[in-house]
Amino acid sequence: MQSNQENQDLENSTINRVPIGGITDIEGARLVARRLFEQYDKNGSGEITSSEITGMMQDAYKDMGKGFNPTKADTDTFFNVMDFNNDGRVTLQDLEALAIKFLAGANPNNF
Repeated sequence: MQSNQENQDLENSTINRVPIGGITDIEGARLVARRLFEQYDKNGSGEITSSEITGMMQDAYKDMGKGFNPTKADTDTFFNVMDFNNDGRVTLQDLEALAIKFLAGANPNNF
């Protein structure tokens, strides 16, 4: 089992390897975020839960032609990356901020 520091190091290294920007504009990024949120907020709670994130991860690997059954550590790490404002919840605003940063290459704090 990984320590909290190891998980934090993994999150930081993963997030820093993702190419940033140039895929779409701000509104396009928001649209992608809204579509993802609507697809994975299965219970309509206004946030994406750990179990919903597990489904999201499985679908992403399935789309790449691979099977994947994430562990709790995998899900926790992905949850922490997606929780953009670090409030312990993954909301539409978190997904929009991530999409703006990584798809539009803009600072989400400016919007």
